[in-house]
Amino acid sequence: MTYFSAAIKVTALAWVLFLICTLTFGSSVSIGWTASTDVTVTGYNVYRDDLSGAGYTRIGSSPVSSLSYTDSTVQQGKSYVYVVTSVRANGVESVDSNSIQVSVPCTCSISPTSRTHSSGAESGTVTVTSASSCAWQVTTPASWITLNTKSGVGNGTVSYSVPVNTTSSTRMGSILIGNKSFSVTQAAPGVSSRRFTFAPQHDARVSAANPTTNYGSLHVLSVKQASWNSYVKFSVTGLAGAVTKARLRVYVTDPGTSAGSAYRVSNYYRNTTSGWTEGGLNWNNAPSISGTAFGAVGQATTGSWVEFDVTSAVSGNGVVSFGIKTSSTGRVDFGSSEASTNKPVLIVDTL
Repeated sequence: MTYFSAAIKVTALAWVLFLICTLTFGSSVSIGWTASTDVTVTGYNVYRDDLSGAGYTRIGSSPVSSLSYTDSTVQQGKSYVYVVTSVRANGVESVDSNSIQVSVPCTCSISPTSRTHSSGAESGTVTVTSASSCAWQVTTPASWITLNTKSGVGNGTVSYSVPVNTTSSTRMGSILIGNKSFSVTQAAPGVSSRRFTFAPQHDARVSAANPTTNYGSLHVLSVKQASWNSYVKFSVTGLAGAVTKARLRVYVTDPGTSAGSAYRVSNYYRNTTSGWTEGGLNWNNAPSISGTAFGAVGQATTGSWVEFDVTSAVSGNGVVSFGIKTSSTGRVDFGSSEASTNKPVLIVDTL
């Protein structure tokens, strides 16, 4: 490599413009530098060392003309060293500037962000989403909250429990998970709870083998790996108090080794703003089933109810939809809202 004079090294990079680390889905590092005083310079190359032992690697396929660069390929929880060189039109490159080392902080997101419990002894969970290289700690200043999970790395679940509230009033506490705070409220003794039961507004199964066929009029819902998924939609109304628990229940009519997992899904047909109905749903237009599952249920026995805790998906009145799928190659059937008995149901408890 042919270099400019050593004087360029002083002016190629003199200061950090700013450092950015996003809080949720990604991170970025932005660096800035002073302009080279050489009038023949037409651009700048940015180099990064990820401290893995491989040394510096140029970022980008061509020199940048501006005096700043944003690197959006960094990972949370890792450190990087950057240098910049000046480049002439003929490709001749200067010596490296002074280096800058940055550490990308770890952040996480949690779901839900709060929960209200009755005055009785109860437990709860919080889903944590974080980069695979990021470790997080779990603490609480509330002596009445018991933490069953104290730490984790990457994605995970925090489990906690609260005892019977023997005080005379509602109490509030918090759990610190990484850089996020989860609020816990427990009702005072004597505060009665109410239970609401909702029948499906719409439900249907969809088939990968027949992607344009609608099965909404059938009395059965089905799940089978990459073959059958099922959807249930509810209209939740009449709730006045805080939701303490919500459960989706389906009745097994044909058994299997895995009843699958329930997920919160869109109320609309895929890639549209039109609400899906049991009379129009098929494999091609059904909402995507992805994200964090509301637990997984194993053995499905004929004549039994399968229950999914969907508390975090029901915070009050409104329409809510769920998708059920399984990783098992054996099909399991449930009764649909068209069945004569044992139809799907959403049970919501409130204070």
